[in-house]
Amino acid sequence: MATWTITKIEAENRFNVVTSGGITIPLGDQTVWTNTGSWVDGPTGSTRPNVFLNTMPTATGFYKINVYGTAPFSASWRGKSYVVAGHVGGRLALISPLVPVPVTGNAVAVNRLYLMAPDFKTRQVVIPFRYGGDFSWQLWLWNGKEYIASMAPSTTTRLELCWARATAPTGPVTAPSPAIRTRVDMTPGYPILLWRLFAPNPSELPAAASQDVAFYIQRAIVNVIWNASLTTPRYDTLRGMAYYGVTGYGGGFQLKEWFNTLYPRCNCYDLAGISQLALSMLMDANGAELTDSHWVFQSPNGFINPGPLIRWVASGGDNLRCNTPFWESAGTAPYVPPTASNRTSFGNHAWVEVTRNGLTTVVDATHALQAPTPTPPAGTQTRENYINATLDPARPRGNAQAKTTTNPSGSCSLNPSTSLQRIGVYNPWGRPAPLSAMIPEELAKEIETLVEKGKVPDAAKPEFNRVDVHDATLRSAVSKNLAAAGTTTSVFETSSHTTYAFRHGTDTATVTIDAFEDFEGPMHALVSLLASIQILPLSAVVHTDGPRLGAYSFRTATSAFWIRGNLFIHAQYFSSETEPKLELEVDISALAADIDAQLASREAAPHLPTGIKHDWASLPDVVHSGKELRVGVDTDRFASMTSFSDNIDVLVPRGPPDEEGRFVFYARAAGKAKATIAGAAKGSLQPLHTSFDITVAVEHPGTTSVEAVEAPPGDLPPMVPDMPGQE
Repeated sequence: MATWTITKIEAENRFNVVTSGGITIPLGDQTVWTNTGSWVDGPTGSTRPNVFLNTMPTATGFYKINVYGTAPFSASWRGKSYVVAGHVGGRLALISPLVPVPVTGNAVAVNRLYLMAPDFKTRQVVIPFRYGGDFSWQLWLWNGKEYIASMAPSTTTRLELCWARATAPTGPVTAPSPAIRTRVDMTPGYPILLWRLFAPNPSELPAAASQDVAFYIQRAIVNVIWNASLTTPRYDTLRGMAYYGVTGYGGGFQLKEWFNTLYPRCNCYDLAGISQLALSMLMDANGAELTDSHWVFQSPNGFINPGPLIRWVASGGDNLRCNTPFWESAGTAPYVPPTASNRTSFGNHAWVEVTRNGLTTVVDATHALQAPTPTPPAGTQTRENYINATLDPARPRGNAQAKTTTNPSGSCSLNPSTSLQRIGVYNPWGRPAPLSAMIPEELAKEIETLVEKGKVPDAAKPEFNRVDVHDATLRSAVSKNLAAAGTTTSVFETSSHTTYAFRHGTDTATVTIDAFEDFEGPMHALVSLLASIQILPLSAVVHTDGPRLGAYSFRTATSAFWIRGNLFIHAQYFSSETEPKLELEVDISALAADIDAQLASREAAPHLPTGIKHDWASLPDVVHSGKELRVGVDTDRFASMTSFSDNIDVLVPRGPPDEEGRFVFYARAAGKAKATIAGAAKGSLQPLHTSFDITVAVEHPGTTSVEAVEAPPGDLPPMVPDMPGQE
């Protein structure tokens, strides 16, 4: 069989989307594949994802996807027509209208494609969906009556195509009135990792659109997050700690770290965080959440009825009837007699609630009741029914009432009853949230007391770190027989967050360093970490009797964390075994002491940058819409860099520098915006940034707008034959 060659595929991106590497793909026409380079990102992802507008309730899905290539058209093909059909996973996903075979030449040019599955003629889709993987494009010859010949593609093309009903939410994180819900802020756009986790392939969809939302919730909470076949991240029965950036009141969730399972443990705050992010993808055409998801924090909570905690199902035994969630900390089995004095409880707890058809119900992937197939609550129980089913009625428990100014004894904190400032996930990037919003009132005094106890007497006056933290950390780890397993650095406007991962056999260790532009930031990070621990009192798991490091120093059974100058450092060790170890393979306190000693004694690293200087003598006063602003800086002196904009409707930042080391900003619409370039200095990890104001003027109206794509008149092209061997 003859083959044809695909050279390029273009698509119209309707909503900003952020790649796994942090690059923002802006609205507009984009090249999503060429026959050069690598486009593969994970098992089914692409380095150039695309998000289309779900055009429901139109009868036909017709999208701006253009396919170009060459084909050896023979004389017998001339005067006839062809279609190009795209299959993925053995199923027909996209097909072109009939295209005349060129009179001369071999060019293939297909402009716009029909979405074949789901078929909008027979059912609408009210939830986000996604195609990802290697597409195979068959070219079929049509003689006016039937398909009489075909050409196979010479290669597959890696594409990641998503469909959304509205742009990604951008807040508000503080509501102006109780009538307005707070929302997660995904600025500058959809994280593609959320699509990979939660957007189903159309082949998974239920029979009718009326079932979509219930299907999506069940799939997200039970199939993806709970997923009883997996063992990590499993519930932290030792420290009851959140690992992905949130406290009992929410915060900046570290989605990328969750996606990569950086930490093998989690707690209910983490689970509420990833659940709320999943639910935030469910929107109508106006961008309103279909389920009005909101975070609930109950304190006090209570003792759980028997059943497994998340990712402990595969461990079997007493884990399947766990009734004491912090059994590792208490030194017991996962099940103890209900009246045992050493039975532990969820002193507080966080979950998410959704509202559909006027009924508010609970989703909570933390714990399931004992059953042949344990299944966590996924939107079928009201709060009262959920508490009655989940918590032991013979022991004290929360009252399920909202805490308000008129009902201060209510045990549940949530928006807007308790606060107009967001209680829940602030963003999916791990960006720190305001400290005042993150600490439950009943925990603040205990944290204050513990922080004072952890203060190191006669600590030196704080100074900005000038030591090569990277080298000090790696050298200390190697001296403890830890093998480096990767380093990641996230940069924000006023801080940087670096995580070093290590392996010791099958065990894992991490060292996380948060560097700030001031001395208040480390205290913010310390308090947030203490607020992420679920076991109370905190003094039961957090101690101050370890090595006295820096200015404030603390340890737990498996970690050490401390403040030195503008740094907050957290070293942790995770055993791969499900049974508690009497003694860790690596002395984490000794590792922490070694790192701190090097930071205290080393000389300053040479040639540290003191600022970010761009290569413009003077930045342009005006940039025209549809154009790109490219700013060069010396990136070699930074461990990581990125860019921001305070108005993405006007100016969209690409994020990291491009291949030439330049920062790209896309001018989208008339207006003003502040652009920021931020970086973590190589060695010291000191956060630095520079900002400048940009005015965008409209050069040609409509240059950055997108319009609805009208399908050609008439019916769809004739259905192509089945393709054997494509499964």
